[in-house]
Amino acid sequence: MFIIIKTKLKYICTNIILKKFNIKVDYKFTMLLQLIKHVLIGFWFFVIAQDFKVIISSEFSVKQEQVKKLKLRVQEILREYVKFFELEHPVSSKVEINLVTDFSYHSRFKAPKWSNAFFINGRILIPKSTLQNGDLDKTLRHELSHLVLYENFGSNVPEWLDEGLALYLEGPQSELLRYFQSWKEAPTKISLKNISRGMTSLKFSDVGKAYAISYVAVASLLQKGHKDKILRILKNYKDEPNPRELASFIKLSEEQLKK
Repeated sequence: MFIIIKTKLKYICTNIILKKFNIKVDYKFTMLLQLIKHVLIGFWFFVIAQDFKVIISSEFSVKQEQVKKLKLRVQEILREYVKFFELEHPVSSKVEINLVTDFSYHSRFKAPKWSNAFFINGRILIPKSTLQNGDLDKTLRHELSHLVLYENFGSNVPEWLDEGLALYLEGPQSELLRYFQSWKEAPTKISLKNISRGMTSLKFSDVGKAYAISYVAVASLLQKGHKDKILRILKNYKDEPNPRELASFIKLSEEQLKK
């Protein structure tokens, strides 16, 4: 962050000096300065994403080439999340990913039957079936979002906001949108407040609805320009939780869901 601010200040000061002394600069030279500025900013984000270890362990045989690609993809996604969440570092020191057998995933770690990966105690569990047959990139984007939120904003982020952001950062969710449209007019007892008690506390029949509500609430807020408010609430929720502000935010989100 310091390098970015320093670079911007140099650029502003240079412009002031040029105008003050009426110095004309060649257009190509100006473009070169702009290019150097963007390269420096890009390099800073790259350095940030390298400032941690990606540790991958596996209960079954995995090709080293696949592990290497997995690590590189984790770094790419976290560089993106640094920008999205306006952070200095995505995680404190490491990213731990455990590749486990499906039996271990459900029996040992008690992961929900409907899940294809699981973030628990600061690490990401990915079952063999997801690694081989699932959409691994979406899975990584989703679970890394949980990790970044946990590392930077604590463990008390409201469940609907946590899951909604993870789903939004996965990419387009046309299936969830269709699901949401199909029952949003029908009477339902699920609300953002209910979801805040945790997805695993819901009935299996309500899980899909809860994910859809969370995604639509966050996506609609972001599309209507409320990203700054989301980030502010995340930061405030970690430092000085404000139930009243969160309640008003939930109300705003609930209003979005009715449209």
